[in-house]
Amino acid sequence: MPTPPWRRAGIGGGLAASVVLGAVSCLAGAVVHREAVFAGGYAVLPYGLVLAVATTWSVGKAMRDVFGAAGGISVVVGWLAALSWLLLGRPEGDFVVANDFLGWGLLAGGVIVLGWLVASSVARTGDRD
Repeated sequence: MPTPPWRRAGIGGGLAASVVLGAVSCLAGAVVHREAVFAGGYAVLPYGLVLAVATTWSVGKAMRDVFGAAGGISVVVGWLAALSWLLLGRPEGDFVVANDFLGWGLLAGGVIVLGWLVASSVARTGDRD
């Protein structure tokens, strides 16, 4: 049986890919989190926010399952690095993540998913005794 491609690249390449995927999922989430069905100025169905949080969860879980705890933690590092860059603001004074329900939903949803990812990654390392 041939070796899977992620095993041939080595664990270092896999962890680097996990950091990049974490950053990309954060950037993609920042782009789509404002997509929603609006009624009366309120986001009735924030499907972009749900998609952003679900993508962060699925990328983190996949990297944790493939590369172990270090893969999950690497996704967290990439996501937080990209978020830090996004929250700096733009030269003209605008912000990528707004101070409203959708913006705070992205931040809260991301932090909850990342917290779960860190906790589940740490819990998985204890099972291998």
